[in-house]
Amino acid sequence: MSVTVVEPERGGKRGRLEGAALSDEVLDSSPSVLRSGRPGAGTRGLQQFFTPLQAARLVRQVLDPSGRLAVLDPTAGNGALLQGWPEQLRFGVEIDADQVKAGAYEAITGDLQRAFPMLVKLGVSFPRVAANPPFGLAWTDGAGRAESSTQGAWRMSLALLDEHGVGAFVCGRDRFAREILPREDAAGVVATVECEDLFDGVVLPCLIAFFLKPENRLADAPPRLELAARRDELADAALSASIRRQVEDCSDHVVSCAVECNRAQWRLLDRELDRRRRAEQAARQRYDVELRAGERLSIRPGPFARAAMAKAGRLKLVEKLHNQPVGHFALNALIGGCSASCSVTASSRSHRASPRRLVRSRRARSAR
Repeated sequence: MSVTVVEPERGGKRGRLEGAALSDEVLDSSPSVLRSGRPGAGTRGLQQFFTPLQAARLVRQVLDPSGRLAVLDPTAGNGALLQGWPEQLRFGVEIDADQVKAGAYEAITGDLQRAFPMLVKLGVSFPRVAANPPFGLAWTDGAGRAESSTQGAWRMSLALLDEHGVGAFVCGRDRFAREILPREDAAGVVATVECEDLFDGVVLPCLIAFFLKPENRLADAPPRLELAARRDELADAALSASIRRQVEDCSDHVVSCAVECNRAQWRLLDRELDRRRRAEQAARQRYDVELRAGERLSIRPGPFARAAMAKAGRLKLVEKLHNQPVGHFALNALIGGCSASCSVTASSRSHRASPRRLVRSRRARSAR
């Protein structure tokens, strides 16, 4: 489905790579970050489209109307989706340090794809998960298989949800139908709310899906509740009440007592990610292009150089030079030189007078 800008952009950097969004970690997180987005819209960037207040209120009213449970947003941005919860119960993972500073939540600053395996190893889970991930970036799963950022965020949201927890997931309507609903782990989706005008400045039908762990959904649960509302109707009390009833009817047990996350574990993981990031930065080569042992080139452009070359349409060409032997350039120069020489020779031959013509010319001059 096409996406059309109809108003000035508000909320998040969207596709703009600026500030902390222009870093090695961001550019390494997905090859599609530097790819072109909509015509005339520049790069795809991190696709930061922050959750409108009306949607955040609906999510809070369905997931935790009393505001007593710890909640995780795995792609938290500035924390807009968490704003209905008390600050001490908000947890988020965010790769853009600028947004972490703007948000009021306990943050792990870094790439979710890197943080997730560590969270699993520590056994971290939350009674409530609310996610509004970038929809169309290219990510990879733990085995290196390609997946979209929608699929990856869905998989990780489910894994980090408590056994008897409830979650909410914001997504493009058609993408959700295409990439999420056919999955086996989508069996826990109990309700969806379609919204045609969810984000400012973008024409893209979206939906908010409410889900349980698939194994926590009753075998005789009612079918998925499918609703629709305009953005200004999302905060309606009757809407959230109908979804809460659906959640209760689909499960015999949902965590509702006060639960907090292990804050010490969370901060430990944030420090570990920062330590690894600093170690990797120190190990990176100093220059964009270096000659390694074995007479091979190492091409590792920094964030600015990568963004500039991507804008000029030269990044892929330059990246192909990585690990090439120095002889590769000498050979290409020789071939190029030979080609030019042959071209000049052929050209000079085509314009050169034949010996017979020269003789005739001389005879003509002597006859005069």
